[in-house]
Amino acid sequence: MTLRRMSVHYTKHCLHHQNEIDITDGELYTGLDAKFQRSIMKKIILCILLISICSLSCGYRGYLRWFRPKVDIMDVIKAKEEIDRAENPAKKYLIVNNLRDDLVNIKSAVVKDILPSSNIDYDFCVVVDIPYEKGNVECYLYSKNLYEKEDVATIARLKKGKSVVSAVGEFSRFFTQLDDVFVKIELVNTTIDIKGEK
Repeated sequence: MTLRRMSVHYTKHCLHHQNEIDITDGELYTGLDAKFQRSIMKKIILCILLISICSLSCGYRGYLRWFRPKVDIMDVIKAKEEIDRAENPAKKYLIVNNLRDDLVNIKSAVVKDILPSSNIDYDFCVVVDIPYEKGNVECYLYSKNLYEKEDVATIARLKKGKSVVSAVGEFSRFFTQLDDVFVKIELVNTTIDIKGEK
């Protein structure tokens, strides 16, 4: 075999071998890529299922509560004082609107009364006392559980003047009546936890 023929034969052999390697590598890459995609898809589907189950079990509102910031009840009372000092009605409106963006947290309060509800969306109302330097503050708690139903079971366990509770709810409004209470605060969609008795 001449030198030229040997060179051509060697070149063809190398090209053929390279093609085999390229095809094998391509198939290997495609196989790994498909497995990786299936793994990612399984994880995405699992996450969607978990979110769906949580949304259905806890309700849409209950699910969103996880992501809302909380403010202390004392901050709400101070906001009421700021409203009373403000002369501009637009400023008053903004203060109230800002309160509705957050969840109001009551860490510990004694149950003052359990009343039939004046709010058409609820059957019962829990009234708690919040001591304040300028006078007594009453919070009217309208309770719902994570399933967005009124939490009658928890309310039924409360004892007037004895039960100590914590609560987290959505600010609804300030209101006053002809009595010696400094301010009354209404919280709706409230989660009430019984801490014990005083």
